[in-house]
Amino acid sequence: FRRVPEHFTELHADDLDSADEGATRKPGDIVIRLPSFEQVESDRDAYARASRVLHREANPGNARPLVQRHGDRDLWLNPPPIPLTSEEMDA
Repeated sequence: FRRVPEHFTELHADDLDSADEGATRKPGDIVIRLPSFEQVESDRDAYARASRVLHREANPGNARPLVQRHGDRDLWLNPPPIPLTSEEMDA
């Protein structure tokens, strides 16, 4: 896609709150911008920051979408879905 939808607020990975805020956070119209592919490819610190954010945003209950620049495009990564219940899986 070419740009973040207007109703989303964009946060940069470097501007996130403390590591323990994820458990109490509710998902909303916020998207996190990761360091670009070119940055993580050439900078170990940028890679570590992107990896940390990716792992923090892997919980289906409170994960936010992630955006990463690749050349002239942005890659949008949706949060994982809520797992199916046993009844839904058996249906």
